[in-house]
Amino acid sequence: MLCLALLGLAAAASAALPAWYTVRRGDSLSRISQRLGVRLEDLRRDNGLVGSRIHPGQRLRLSQPLRGLRERDLRWRRPFAGEPGRRLRGYGPRATAAGMRVTHTGIDISLPQGSEVRAPATGVVRYCGPQEGFGTVVIIEHGAGWSSVLAPLAPDTSRVRPGEVVLGGDFLGRTAAPAEGPEPCLHVELRHHGDTADPSRLLR
Repeated sequence: MLCLALLGLAAAASAALPAWYTVRRGDSLSRISQRLGVRLEDLRRDNGLVGSRIHPGQRLRLSQPLRGLRERDLRWRRPFAGEPGRRLRGYGPRATAAGMRVTHTGIDISLPQGSEVRAPATGVVRYCGPQEGFGTVVIIEHGAGWSSVLAPLAPDTSRVRPGEVVLGGDFLGRTAAPAEGPEPCLHVELRHHGDTADPSRLLR
C-alpha cells in the first residue's frame, strides 16, 4: 500500500501550492473556468487579464484549482490505453503467504511494460516521483475530495510535474518494469478525502 507520508505530502501540496494550466486550441476562459472549477474573476485576477483573450500555449496560474467542482462534475476513464489485462491483485483485504491479513489499497492490472498511462480524470498533479516498493508514482487531485494514485511509471517517460493541470486522457508516462513481482502491471488507487475507495469504476 502507498506510504501515508507520501499521501500527506500530496495533501500538503494541495493546500499550499497553486497550479497552472496550459491553454489548448479551442479553449476559452469560460470553458477553462467550468472545466477546472475556478471562477472567471479569479482567473482574470490571478493572470492580470483585462478581457477574455487567451491563446494556445499560454500558461495560466490557478490559485484555487478544482474548488468549485462537485462529484457529479467528474468524468472517469481508464488510466491506460486499450483493454485492461487480468487483475493480479484486487482491492480490499487479502491473505499473505505467511497467513497474515493485509489490505490492498488498489488494483494491480496486468499491462505490458511500456504501456501508456493516462490521467483517469481532469485534475492537478500533486506528486510525481519515487516511492520505495512502487517505483515512480503519480498522485492526481481531481476535486470533490477525490484523488488517484498510479504506479510504476518509467521515470524517463514521465511528462508531468507537480502543480500541472492534466485533463482526463492526457498522457502521463509509460509503465516501468515491476518494482515487486515478476509480471509488469499498473497499480491503480482511488482515494476519497484520504480514505481508500474501490477503483473498479476506472476499469469499466
